[in-house]
Amino acid sequence: MILNRIKKYRRENNLTQEELARLSNITLRHYQKIENCEVIPRLDTAHKISKALKKSLYDIFILD
Repeated sequence: MILNRIKKYRRENNLTQEELARLSNITLRHYQKIENCEVIPRLDTAHKISKALKKSLYDIFILD
């Protein structure tokens, strides 16, 4: 199972879900599904999110 810390880092950066979705160039609904662990993002999408949060993929996504 893959868990993520997107919400934690999004809040640390004072971003709304909508703002991070826009910065990551994905739809708000798709972003929400990723943040809530309903879907696992494709690698390119995960990379866009990590760049927007200025964190590595390893910091954001963890295997459990």
